[in-house]
Formats: sequence, structure tokens, C-alpha cells
Amino acid sequence: MRIETQERTKRLDGAAKLLLGSQESAEVKAEVALQINVYHTILAQLEGSPDHTQDMAKVVEPIDEFCTLTERTFAAARSH
Repeated sequence: MRIETQERTKRLDGAAKLLLGSQESAEVKAEVALQINVYHTILAQLEGSPDHTQDMAKVVEPIDEFCTLTERTFAAARSH
């Protein structure tokens, strides 16, 4: 079993760009940027791991949810 990490990393990079271009406060931007960095670290560790387990697959679920939420939130903010 291999967990796809490259597409998730691209989504995190996209979330970071959306964050930078947002009207959020510096405090919110710092908090979200920290979360993005944590998720990047997790994905980098998974990328380097030779075998992936079901438990590892569970770790990426919050990353996917975070990316989806971030994309929706900032897309909605831009359309207003």
C-alpha cells in the first residue's frame, strides 16, 4: 500500500498561496501556516517511508479535510 503524497503536497502549497492572498489577520495566517508546515512534515516523512500501513492512511485524512476546508473557505471569501 502506498499513500499518495505528491498531490497532497501540491494541495497544501495551494492552500498556502490562498492564505497569503487572503484578507485574514496576521494571527490567523500564522496559525494556518503552522498547520500547513506540520502537514508538510508529515507528508515528507510518509514519502520517505518504504511501506505504508492502514494507520498511516488514517493520518492523511485530516490533511485532506484541511485542504478541502481551506480551498472552500478562501474560494468563498474571494467570491464575496
